[in-house]
This record gives sequence, structure tokens and C-alpha cells, in this order.
Amino acid sequence: MGEFGFVRLAVIYNDIATSGGYWCDFRVSRNPNREGEGPVPWSVTSAYREAIADPRFIEENLPPPAIEPGDFRRSDSIPPAASHPQHEFWLSPPPGGSVGRGETVAAAFFLHPPAGGEGTADAYVAARIPTGEYYAFVHPGEWRGFDPARGGRPPAAARRVKIAREVRANAFIQRMDEGLPAGTYTFHSILVPPGADPLRLGPDLKTTGFILTE
Repeated sequence: MGEFGFVRLAVIYNDIATSGGYWCDFRVSRNPNREGEGPVPWSVTSAYREAIADPRFIEENLPPPAIEPGDFRRSDSIPPAASHPQHEFWLSPPPGGSVGRGETVAAAFFLHPPAGGEGTADAYVAARIPTGEYYAFVHPGEWRGFDPARGGRPPAAARRVKIAREVRANAFIQRMDEGLPAGTYTFHSILVPPGADPLRLGPDLKTTGFILTE
């Protein structure tokens, strides 16, 4: 919370969300009145409690001027406008962070139009798993293998995406279940002109990743 000086209220959604066909667990404590609801690790509840423990958020009755947004800064990741559409690609774990077995990874696009108006692009999301194999995400929830060393091209996550304003879009949500190898997962998110070869990695490429632990 210390990174967001304008925040004065934290709301915890303590339940499971299934909108869009995805299963997302937002619980930070267990409800003993709901049959079959498994326990939530104490580390999760503790992390949320510590995040909102500042007395400014739970004890002080602040006057209106004190709760108005103050100075803010624009994220360094937001790109300057270019002649082609651009994007940011965010994973729920921070870059280089770790994810435990059974946890869920979420990814999102933040799309930015080209300078001067609307643009169109094909979008690709490719993952290199710890075994060295490559998989591409295909909507609505499938990963398909491909071999770039043998000239294989990934299928597109979305084709001919029109980008006329800054907009957020979900990329994928993936539960890291048993059977997935532990180690480093690297993700490449690519925007290319419609019909262009994604393995040329441009004009807009973002790379990030995380470590899956046992």
C-alpha cells in the first residue's frame, strides 16, 4: 500500500469468482459455514492483513482534502506513441517471481494505439517451458505446441485486433497443476502487422517469466 499514496480504502473480495468461465480464488480466510471449502494458506491471509495494517487505513477519520488523490506518476512501462500499435504484457507474479504448485497465473494485455489514430495487429503469446518446449496460447483456453527450430509458427491468440484507444484485455488464466514441470517459464507476447511472421519478433515484443516451484 505504501506505493500508492492516494489509496484510502482497501476492499477484500473473500470468495471465488467464475465469470468468463475461469475459476479465480480470491479468498483470504476460510468460511467454515460453506461445506467443501478448503483452507486458505495462512500466508495469504497474513499478507493481506499486513498490507492494510497502516493506521491511516483503519483508524484515522481523514477529512476530504486528505483523501483526494495527490501527486501521481505514470508508469515507466507505458510506451511513447509509435507508428504501430504497442502493448504491455503483465503477469500476476512479478517478473522473475515464483509460483507454487496449484496456484494460478493470470496475464493481461494493455493495448496502445499508434500515433495519430487506429491500428490493427495480430497478437501472439508463446511460452517456453522448463523442458525447452514451446507452446502458444489459443483462445479461449488452449495451449498448442510448436517447434520454432524446425520452422514451426505459433497460432495466433487473436487476429486483426483493432486498437483505437488504450484498453485492457485478459490474455489467459492458467492453473499450475500437477504434471507441469517445475522450473523457469518464459513468455513472449508479440504484436505484429496482420499476416506478418511472429517469429520475426516485432515490431512490438514483450518478454517476462516466473519460476514454478514444487
